[in-house]
Amino acid sequence: MRPETGAPLDLGAYLGACAGWPRVQRLMYLMEHDAAWRVPAATEAAHLLQETWDTERFREVCTVRGTPCTPDEDAWIADTEASMQETRAVLLADLSACQVNGPREAIRRAHMALGDHYRHCGRFRDALAHYESAREYAAEHESILRAELGAMETAWDAAEPSRVLGHADHADTALDAHERVGHAPRSVRTRIHAFRTLAHWALMEPTSAPTWPEPLSEPLEAYSDVLPPLSCAWYAVLWALGAPPAQQQSRTVQLQRSAAFRAWTAHAPAPAHALSAYIRGAWTECVAHLHDAVAVWAHEPPLGAARAAACHETVLQQLIARYLGAYRRLTLQALAHVFGESALSLVIQLIEAESVHARVDIAAQTVDVLNETLSVSEVMRHVTQDVALRRRMALLQRLP
Repeated sequence: MRPETGAPLDLGAYLGACAGWPRVQRLMYLMEHDAAWRVPAATEAAHLLQETWDTERFREVCTVRGTPCTPDEDAWIADTEASMQETRAVLLADLSACQVNGPREAIRRAHMALGDHYRHCGRFRDALAHYESAREYAAEHESILRAELGAMETAWDAAEPSRVLGHADHADTALDAHERVGHAPRSVRTRIHAFRTLAHWALMEPTSAPTWPEPLSEPLEAYSDVLPPLSCAWYAVLWALGAPPAQQQSRTVQLQRSAAFRAWTAHAPAPAHALSAYIRGAWTECVAHLHDAVAVWAHEPPLGAARAAACHETVLQQLIARYLGAYRRLTLQALAHVFGESALSLVIQLIEAESVHARVDIAAQTVDVLNETLSVSEVMRHVTQDVALRRRMALLQRLP
């Protein structure tokens, strides 16, 4: 999906410093959802997949790439599959032997090794099962934490955000226990928070801004291989501007003061421009930035095109609600000039949801903001009458 302005996707900003499976998966998402990037994304994904043992995905992206495998690539497939089968046989035999005679710690190590192996092969659900089994055999807090972190990250690879949240909670608990008896880097907590945030965005309801997760506030280093700065910044802007009017100001100020937000936008400034326009009251500029950003959001794997469009509509609704708060009466033309042709329908939705107390006068082409609270049925009766009047007038104008 491209914005109507035709602005090209910045592949460098889209990928950031993502590495490993997160980078491959962002490329494959781009390959599957943007025809303009289909071949370039497949070509780079094929290159990265040769650092794994996932020959099945490699064949898939080579088909999309549109060129047959080279002799070197065919040799890589053959060598990789032979190594993969040999390694797997050894690991499975080791697990079987441990289950018969070995101590629990040996069984845990065998499951962790198989989890690492299957993840390297791109078989995420098999990897997840072994990490979860390793957790059951772990006795030390550090071992429990390692198993939960492996399961959390692999659950994200497997597109199971609900399981990501479960393992993130368990990892936090294990980290708490580990910190009581030893030292754990702060970056571990930050990484858990990053995966939890991703999972919440994948599960959130785009028409309900209260379900949108609070942005990260920690340094990028702990999760730069998973989330590019541009994504972090746009998720933060959505959280701030999608809030009800009473919360927008405090959230935008919070972002403006955030060192993390400044770091994210240092080389990808579009989210900062949108936030700045809002703070300065440059409404038309802010809305234009958000309009252009829909295409960026649509490429985010946790969102996709449909949910990105729904998030955009939700943000516009909340901005309109705040904008109306500064007026007693506003023409529909002025509202459409700032917020676009959908402004009238968004205002009506706000009235129906009792998010704003206003009346639409179609005959006068105005929105009247009310001090007193009218019932929804009373407000909508006026709207219905005005729409009917406008339709009758349009019919009369077409008569000879």
